[in-house]
Amino acid sequence: GLQAAGQPSGVVFADFFEPPILNDSGQVAFIARLSGGGVEPDVNNTGIWLADRERLELVAVTDGAVPESGGTARFQALERPAMNPDGLLVFNSTLKGPAISIDNNLAMWWGEAGALAQLARKGEAPPGVQPGVVFRSFLPPAINPTGEVCFAGLLAGNVNFTNWAGIWLGVPNQLETVARAGDPAP
Repeated sequence: GLQAAGQPSGVVFADFFEPPILNDSGQVAFIARLSGGGVEPDVNNTGIWLADRERLELVAVTDGAVPESGGTARFQALERPAMNPDGLLVFNSTLKGPAISIDNNLAMWWGEAGALAQLARKGEAPPGVQPGVVFRSFLPPAINPTGEVCFAGLLAGNVNFTNWAGIWLGVPNQLETVARAGDPAP
């Protein structure tokens, strides 16, 4: 296989198990499995890349350091990204590390290679909810041409089956609640 960008020499693309994403600018984002020296199944064998006709860049790789964690949190699993016309990506991940537990191990990321920012995280409070309500999980996100992300999420804490889901829109540190289960319809 072809040498995988951002990986040690001899680490190659093994397979592509999700369809690639192509934007109107000719950029391609894809998730792939790796093989080669030092690659261990279910540890460091999956990554997300962004490519155009001139370059191929690693965005995230399993067992790679999570941005802004000081290297203590690592990606355990990655999901297929969504991409806008400017090459901005958004994707869900599972995390691992000493400060990671079942209560905070899911996160959504926004950005590009070398510049990812956390958009939402399991265990953190979304905007527009009462105290004690936190994100529990996220469905696959969508991203528009301006970089805004929209996603549905499930909630935990002081919720019940009538108000445990919602839809959010925004960019990192600027999320807004669009709708929540149990809210009156206009």
